Amino acid sequence: MNRNMLMVGILIVLVLVATVQAVQLTNIKSDIKNLGAGTLVKKTSSSPSTSSASGGAGVPTNLQNLPGMVGGC
Repeated sequence: MNRNMLMVGILIVLVLVATVQAVQLTNIKSDIKNLGAGTLVKKTSSSPSTSSASGGAGVPTNLQNLPGMVGGC
């Protein structure tokens, strides 16, 4: 088999995969728009871990302890 034909075949496969992924990304974006950003914010902000020890800053408790968990300063 000719080496150039092999390269053309691989290039065609890569272009097809990129096209399929672009279509999937467009579908995901439209699904997110259909859900609405307000419903996603409401779901995440009503979690019980949003209480703050610093007096209402709105930072979840799991994020307050993050520097200590990863050894940050």
